[in-house]
Amino acid sequence: MEVLLVLIGAAADRLFGGRLRSSRVSVTLVGDPPYSRLANYFFPDVSHPSELKHDLHGSTSRDAYGCSYRSWVNANHGAPLHMTAFELVIQCVGDHNVVLVGGRAVSTVIGNLRGVSVVHPSGGPIESDRLEINLENGELLCIPYSAPFEPTEPIPLQYQIEPSRAESFHVYASVGSEALSWYLELDFVIDGKRITKTVTQSKEAPFVTVPFDHPGIVAEYQQTEAGWVRV
Repeated sequence: MEVLLVLIGAAADRLFGGRLRSSRVSVTLVGDPPYSRLANYFFPDVSHPSELKHDLHGSTSRDAYGCSYRSWVNANHGAPLHMTAFELVIQCVGDHNVVLVGGRAVSTVIGNLRGVSVVHPSGGPIESDRLEINLENGELLCIPYSAPFEPTEPIPLQYQIEPSRAESFHVYASVGSEALSWYLELDFVIDGKRITKTVTQSKEAPFVTVPFDHPGIVAEYQQTEAGWVRV
């Protein structure tokens, strides 16, 4: 009987323990990191930005830093060019022992893309600790902030998440020559047990990142007061 109870307990832990431990850490995508570079976007299935939903130049959405502009991008299925950037908040829920011990990106090549890109002038340097992801091989590096243009060595991605406290990370994921659909996996040890949490752009969709020189980009445009200008 004791052996049977042990077996039942082990099976229950496999079935329910993983879900319970997973609920003890919260991973939330809270939006763009506070940095000064504007994102550039790829818009599929159009040959000119005027073909997109909701006329950007007939509204107040032209501020590329504003929420209305981001809503316009999302409504037209815009995908970041070269780099996807976001802020990630990890929080320990309750009084548990939670350690972030690693992570990786899992990607899939997207074929048959065709559309236009919308670009902005470059901004200033990034000034924060960050997670850099190479989407070509899934490698994730933790980079501490240093003065601009000074070399910085990666540090191990190992963080103790204190009970009822949060850790914030600025994430920058870049592509090479292929357009990629991808999601992020983060590994935790919670109360001595290892689990993996998945991070996607939304509950319905993974992230998508497109290279600047993708052959499916038929034209590149900048937004001006006078309208769209091809560059």
